[in-house]
Amino acid sequence: PLDRREVRHALSMAVDRDRLIANGEFANASPAYSLVPPAVNARYKPPRAPYAPIAYADRLTIAGALLLDIDRSTPLPLRLAIPKGTHHRGIAQHLVQVWSGLGFRIDVVARDAAHHQAALLAGDFDLAVAVDAPRDIWSFLAPFSQAAPVWNLGRYSEASFDDAFAGADLESDP
Repeated sequence: PLDRREVRHALSMAVDRDRLIANGEFANASPAYSLVPPAVNARYKPPRAPYAPIAYADRLTIAGALLLDIDRSTPLPLRLAIPKGTHHRGIAQHLVQVWSGLGFRIDVVARDAAHHQAALLAGDFDLAVAVDAPRDIWSFLAPFSQAAPVWNLGRYSEASFDDAFAGADLESDP
């Protein structure tokens, strides 16, 4: 089902970013509603998901509505790959809880960092948590480009993104 934009949006909308922060999963963080978190570069103002200002309870309702035409009479299986560790386990527990409520069965596969990275490169996942967060804007966005196939772990493909990314790469910083 992840090939459908509505499903990806519903899963993203169901993540309670404020609760993850409040529970200590991301101390001193701000909820991220974009591919590039705002803290990566103070000058960069990333576009935010259109549902960002919507109250969490309302987002859950909308997420459920996005999935109405999908048969969820039996939970849809998704494999969530995470690196081992209490930090990632807390994130996975939250995702299992909220996504189960939308009709998904989440199988969490936790591996040590080296095996996790190898599994990601092999495409052995439906959804995954990265081992390390990139440190700059380019490193966040490059893996979504078809020009970086080895790092495009999620097999993302959008021609308009590739065009914009290639054009931006030709521009110099101010």
